[in-house]
Amino acid sequence: MKTSQQVYEDAKSLFENTEIIDLFKNLGTVHIVGSYAANLMWDPDIDIVVITDTPQESAIKAINDLARKEKFQKLEFGDFKNHPKKNRPESFIVNARKEWKGEKWEIETWFVTELDDQLEIVEKLKNLNNKDREAIIEKKKQRFLSGNSKHDLSSWEIYQDFI
Repeated sequence: MKTSQQVYEDAKSLFENTEIIDLFKNLGTVHIVGSYAANLMWDPDIDIVVITDTPQESAIKAINDLARKEKFQKLEFGDFKNHPKKNRPESFIVNARKEWKGEKWEIETWFVTELDDQLEIVEKLKNLNNKDREAIIEKKKQRFLSGNSKHDLSSWEIYQDFI
């Protein structure tokens, strides 16, 4: 079983391999959020937000550009503006999936017009003491070992006990 730091290093090399951040910089202001930004990774997933005046058009361009780069095995487009879902922004998402370093990775990228409080939460998480950081990683590990997914118990729900 990989450690949190190993998962973080794998994520970093995935960014380098796919050049996804450079591609998204052409579409708006890119913010890496969530567990990668806070260096609290356990699962092979990364959360990105792209701030743009044209979320739908940017998401469509992103999925087309990603398909042309041929760096990902599977790409998905989600429209939560016209098809709202509880606990999801009313906007657009592109999910890119790839096997990398023995894991099935998912990069979730939201295209929105403004950022909510995610950056503030990341800063709070970065400033946690080591005991709390280790407790978060342990909760994520237990989620994994129990067979639950991030959809059953999200990382954001885990973080609420610590921020």
